[in-house]
Amino acid sequence: MIESAAQLSQYVFVPEELELEDWYTDDTCKEKVVFPLIITPSTKLYAKFEVKVPMIEYKAVFTFEEGREVPEEITNLPQSEPAADKTEITLPDNPKAEDFTFVGWYSDEAHTELVEETTIEVDPAKGITLYAWFLQSEVSIDDGVHEPITYFAATRDAATAASLGVSAGGYYEVQEDSVAYENSGNHAISKDFYVPSTILGIPTEIGERAFRSVDFGDNVDVDINVRNIGNNAFESCNFGQYATKDSISYSFIVKGDNGIDGRIGDNAFSSAGFGQYAQTEIDVTITNNGNVEGYAFGSTDFFEGTENDSSVIMDLGKLASFSFDSSTFFDSSMSGTPEATVEITAAYASSYAFSSVEFFASSDSGPATATINIADGANDAILNMEIGDRAERSIDFYLNTDIADLDTSSIEIDDNVTFYFNNVQTEL
Repeated sequence: MIESAAQLSQYVFVPEELELEDWYTDDTCKEKVVFPLIITPSTKLYAKFEVKVPMIEYKAVFTFEEGREVPEEITNLPQSEPAADKTEITLPDNPKAEDFTFVGWYSDEAHTELVEETTIEVDPAKGITLYAWFLQSEVSIDDGVHEPITYFAATRDAATAASLGVSAGGYYEVQEDSVAYENSGNHAISKDFYVPSTILGIPTEIGERAFRSVDFGDNVDVDINVRNIGNNAFESCNFGQYATKDSISYSFIVKGDNGIDGRIGDNAFSSAGFGQYAQTEIDVTITNNGNVEGYAFGSTDFFEGTENDSSVIMDLGKLASFSFDSSTFFDSSMSGTPEATVEITAAYASSYAFSSVEFFASSDSGPATATINIADGANDAILNMEIGDRAERSIDFYLNTDIADLDTSSIEIDDNVTFYFNNVQTEL
């Protein structure tokens, strides 16, 4: 039993200069074979071949939710034509399809090879096939558990991507209008907040100023896994300011794709506050394999007055100058005896990456431990760091680095701080 023409054609050799048009039951090639077909010893079939004409073909490919329909009309999509004597073509930059966003031209149907030039060379003897990729413009996710989010299709050209150190092409972005806040005057997140690494198999990102000054409710968990956090994305946000439930987790995983690192943008978390005055255990985890831009954590407060064991764990790539400028970790007094843990690992720290950073100031309860691991960087990566200022708690501070001549002269430590340099107790 032969189920289809494709199944039958696999037994036929087709020369490169020809293409198989179809199968017929007569030698005049007028009666097409009807499949499925039962082959008997007396069955005769005829294959019709045509001389292959090199073509310049333009096709559209779509990424969309199940149940949606591909638009019937696409404007500004060129008609396919014989390659003939053409040696180059110019691609239009604005094909349009209703409710879809044009990403760009690609040389493969899987849209992995972006065509960066608008004018490209053509071999008239071979032709070429080009694919216009369209993303569904908006995708809304509401699972009934997490805060509903609308993801917007976005594109980035190669030049912009190179300047940022992120991937070019299409992605889904969380933007300022992605959340429908109940109170337009007081932007607050009331449910657990989740952003997956992909939507419809396409990478996600947090856009510029997406959540500027937003209040992530007192008892809201945050789980974000994206390839880029834009400039000012979480600037001046509050995370669990008066949290009361047993424990809260804030996880930000920022990793790139296709061999390109992730990015945390300028002022991404500047002036944000985590767990201020919280009465619960809070864990903040931030992972990034690429660039952490200037003031990304500038003036960020991690736990001002929290009353339970809490931690900040960061595994980061390259820190730009002033990445942590004036940030504070476990500042001011806390009731009870909460244990405080800070661990920051960075592949590289630029000049003044840790400028005017304070650890465990004015706190008088529970043991505290901070570990800063810097693989490489500038010898002036640390400037005016304060550890345990006016604090009465026991503090262990570890600074580990392969920077041979790291300048530690501006580090100020209180009497109750035990300081370790490359795991050796050291007097500063």
